[in-house]
Amino acid sequence: MRNVGLITEYNPFHNGHLHHLRESLKAADADVSVAVMSGHFLQRGEPALVDKWLRTEMALAAGVDLVIELPLPWACSSAPDFARGGVLALNALGGIDALCFGSEAGELEPLRLCAEQLVAKENLVRQKTAALLRKGLNYPQARAQVLGELLPEGLDGEQLAAPNNILGIEYLKALRQTGSRIQPLTIQRSGAGYHQATVGEGGIASATGIRKMLRDGESVEQLLPARVWPVLQAALAAGRNFAAERYLALLLAQIFRAPSQLSDCLSLIHISEPTRLS
Repeated sequence: MRNVGLITEYNPFHNGHLHHLRESLKAADADVSVAVMSGHFLQRGEPALVDKWLRTEMALAAGVDLVIELPLPWACSSAPDFARGGVLALNALGGIDALCFGSEAGELEPLRLCAEQLVAKENLVRQKTAALLRKGLNYPQARAQVLGELLPEGLDGEQLAAPNNILGIEYLKALRQTGSRIQPLTIQRSGAGYHQATVGEGGIASATGIRKMLRDGESVEQLLPARVWPVLQAALAAGRNFAAERYLALLLAQIFRAPSQLSDCLSLIHISEPTRLS
């Protein structure tokens, strides 16, 4: 029996995720799928649309066999720590034969070459990226510029800085740096782009687009697998979705009421060495 790992947010689980699940099982020739999924909070600290238990229920309904939680410090971190946390979780679980991720590149070789360069020149990459971030560039822009300067001729730094390619490169780095025996695999990302708000080819929308449609009161039923939509529909009807205004009001109230407690919480979740998960 072969097992394939997926590192996910499922915010919410949609048709693109179902495509990824099915193609991953096929690419890995696997019988079992294991998803490492963010909990209540996602990258950049954004709360998920619905809680982790509902998102797990949706994933299981769609056919994922096992969902384990990516702990908060890694789930809320930038791409390098997010990817490393997911890989460490799969390593620690044991029995995972392959890690399959979607990418704009759709092939491993350019991502692998890029990962090797980034590992070999890690300190230089960190210094250059930090300098560009201080100048006001966002992470993808900074990464694209650094890659353009450092990569061998023939590799497109801008293309490799696309959102899913960035994560894919970080997965490959993490597998290499942790000495993992897990085999990396990638499939071509299809449908809408990561940040695209409109529906893409094959009726696949991004999670960003689906959340926007929900905020605008539009129907998303056709964009979610048939077994997933009733779970989300019932949650929305029961008011179990995240309400930004209420959350931010509570957070602001806590800041004014006990700022020292908030500082203590932030110090507890700050982890300088992501390898602590192992």
